[in-house]
Amino acid sequence: MSRISKYMEAMLEVYGDKVELTKSTYDKRPYR
Repeated sequence: MSRISKYMEAMLEVYGDKVELTKSTYDKRPYR
């Protein structure tokens, strides 16, 4: 079970990074 939670934690971390990256690139666009 701990292995699965660790895997999910890592996935959430990667997903969070992607969301932050998308947000920053979206904000840098000249148009919205």
